[in-house]
Amino acid sequence: MFNHNPDIIHAHSSYAGFFARIILKNKDCKVYYTPHGLSILRKDLMKIYRYLALLMEKIAHKSSGKVIGCSKSEMNIYKEKISPSRVYYAHNAIPTDKISRFFINSMPELNKFIIQIAEEFNLKLISTADSHYPTKAAWRDRELYKRLGWLGRGKPSFAEDDDFLPKTIEDTKCELYPKNGDQMWENYKRFSEINKTEYDDEVVRQSIEETYAIAHERIESFMPDTTVRLPDFVVPDGLTDTQAIVKIAIEGLKNKGLNNKPEYVERLKHELGVINDRGFSKYFLTMAAIIDVANKSMLVGPGRGSAVGSLTAYVLGIT
Repeated sequence: MFNHNPDIIHAHSSYAGFFARIILKNKDCKVYYTPHGLSILRKDLMKIYRYLALLMEKIAHKSSGKVIGCSKSEMNIYKEKISPSRVYYAHNAIPTDKISRFFINSMPELNKFIIQIAEEFNLKLISTADSHYPTKAAWRDRELYKRLGWLGRGKPSFAEDDDFLPKTIEDTKCELYPKNGDQMWENYKRFSEINKTEYDDEVVRQSIEETYAIAHERIESFMPDTTVRLPDFVVPDGLTDTQAIVKIAIEGLKNKGLNNKPEYVERLKHELGVINDRGFSKYFLTMAAIIDVANKSMLVGPGRGSAVGSLTAYVLGIT
């Protein structure tokens, strides 16, 4: 930390927040502190500990650049009991009853605060789009996926009357896909007008250009390495992974007393052929090795999915 000479340190939680502010008291960098649940409010702590926590906060606050809380009620208590100066509240959740497309009512206030910090510390801003799916056309897939999730845990309160799929992306009241610079500028102008909020156009334009520069000038071109990496020790010396799984599977079939039943023999041949064609031999051997170790120290429950329902998984001892 000292080697990099940072301008700002953002510390979280009671202990990290306290020590960061005390240690960096006489340093040139400022410490921004975000409490996640004030210790002085914890009912599970003895009264003496809550008093000590209050004392520590008062001491550390003198070294705080800013205290930024996510709970409005906690920040009001902080102002009352510790100090009203340099204390800010930032929304930490979407008020679902006040959504206006993807720019929610709290965003203008938060954006202005971010711009203020950037100007104060001479920092460059970037502008990004909240991205939940890769293209605009994928909005329907996201809506289907969202509703599938509701089947298991129930609808959230804001969607109680949401019984049908939206017909268009405009009906979703959000835009959650990556955008290029022109699209970001168009959205900025459009939603600033909707929210009746004024920003410095030049500041926003520079933030969009800086984002482009990072993506195209500072990040090397690369292709993700999707190579499957599995341990070699699961394959006995002198055998390939295919030879190993066939050998172990046949032994398992004999141990289960199924080797004299043609339907099981043919089924195992078919499954091993598919596994070999797909390059999954070492994967099955790895899972068998993991289950062998797990069985020695814990109860192993049933698995899920098509692979664990296979005869191969059964004779390997995975299921």
